[in-house]
Amino acid sequence: QGDPRSPGGGGIYLHGNCELYIEGDTQIINNKVLGYGNGGGIYCCFGGYVEMNGGVIHGNSTLLNGGGIYVDGTGSYEGEIHNNNVSTDDSFGAGATMVLNDGRISGNTAKGNGGGIYISGKTSTEVNAAQQVFRGGLVRMNGGVITANRADDQGGGVYLQADEAGDIGATFLMSDGALYRNIAGENGNGSTGAKDAGAE
Repeated sequence: QGDPRSPGGGGIYLHGNCELYIEGDTQIINNKVLGYGNGGGIYCCFGGYVEMNGGVIHGNSTLLNGGGIYVDGTGSYEGEIHNNNVSTDDSFGAGATMVLNDGRISGNTAKGNGGGIYISGKTSTEVNAAQQVFRGGLVRMNGGVITANRADDQGGGVYLQADEAGDIGATFLMSDGALYRNIAGENGNGSTGAKDAGAE
């Protein structure tokens, strides 16, 4: 729980240039991250890649962010900085990427933000000696469905984050598919921001 190198991923954890392909009738269901950690179903970081061509991510939960999946940016890692001494073959220079072509992300919950998907923008725009530009997480939605997810704070379906002005923040590109019936803020902390948060 207190280890910054284990920041979540109740079902699957991808670190650094790992690839995950979800096909057919695959089910990533009913996983939990308790206490410290993000990504109830999947946590993906540092150049990791998730492609969803079918299947379902359903019923996963976290006490923090990203009930279904947490797509991390780069440059920081739950408080641990990785901007120094990045070599050309080091995945710390790239944010994680998810491509959703088909399938369903549904019924996931986050006590924080991003009931379905949390896309982190924790990053730096500086170019290091290896000429890498640090960027935030990226999700491309070409199809599929994001529905019936819940965040107690903000972004019931999808939450995009950017920490500071000048950062290359999180990116969500939607060209097809459906995003509907997600809920944000209903059981939040009572703040105006939580109550007014965008459900989708």
